[in-house]
Amino acid sequence: MDGYKYLIAKVKASRGNQSRLGSFASIGCATYDFHGDDAVGYGPNYMVVADGVSGTQKASGVLARLLVAESLNALEKLRKRAVDEPIKLVDFRNQMTLAIQEARHMTQRKGRFDSALTAVYLDTSTHQLFVFNIGDCKCVLIRNGAVVFESDAIIYDFNVPAVVSTNNEIHYPSECVELQVVPYQTGDICMVFSDGVHDNLYVDQILRAIAQHPTHGTDIARATVRACRATFVSSHDYIPFAVAAAGFCATAMEEMKANENITPEDFHAFQEKCSALPKFSHRPIFGKEKRVKNLAFYSASNLLTFAGKKLGKKDDVSVCCGILA
Repeated sequence: MDGYKYLIAKVKASRGNQSRLGSFASIGCATYDFHGDDAVGYGPNYMVVADGVSGTQKASGVLARLLVAESLNALEKLRKRAVDEPIKLVDFRNQMTLAIQEARHMTQRKGRFDSALTAVYLDTSTHQLFVFNIGDCKCVLIRNGAVVFESDAIIYDFNVPAVVSTNNEIHYPSECVELQVVPYQTGDICMVFSDGVHDNLYVDQILRAIAQHPTHGTDIARATVRACRATFVSSHDYIPFAVAAAGFCATAMEEMKANENITPEDFHAFQEKCSALPKFSHRPIFGKEKRVKNLAFYSASNLLTFAGKKLGKKDDVSVCCGILA
């Protein structure tokens, strides 16, 4: 069975048998395909989402699907080991490293593929949530209607995530990943999603989707996807993607100021354009990130254009949501 078929079979099996939900009282996924480069799946104690980079020479969906399928395999092995001995953080990292190695091996002769990857494992013995993340997909934990944890996005520059890649020069090594650990409680809501969600929805919009279906993971995931798609045709505010772009305009200004190759005239011209940016609301966004390399990809004029974006950023949308038992 290839990776994609295994992923579908895994998800269907979990949905069909509540006794196999493990750490979850309810769990489900929802997706919207635009480029066709996302993949998502889950098992009794884990959730995985991958976002293939559409800008590569070949569509990267094949790598994203294999990353999810291999991660599901690896994390199921980890879950079975947990029956006999407590799971350590290093065990989680090792299993994810093996999953990435296998997915890269299966695609290395097929061209250049890049993908972000986020995997979550719930350790029921300690009630801890382990998060492994490369790139700009997200894991968030919601408790009593408030966000109590948001994973760090790992980026090189605005809208340029660190990636798992078949290109060794681009590939972000799993040993460089800073694993995140957070305690969870029964009744918490854990979500993993691709950047198609947090580029388009503010925190309050996702909390609203949760409030509509507080006990059903699939319905929360579907409501989140619907809210994302609604921004593609109508939006009354600048989307979070625009807010983030404006923030990077400020960063670009500081970098230009320190760059001896930038003339004072060019700097002041950009500074004036930044001062004319629209006034953004102070609605919270999912914007936690670590810039691990200064690798400028977009020009200053690109950032200014992005900062004026109101309609949604059309993209694949993948969401997995679980109510924790």
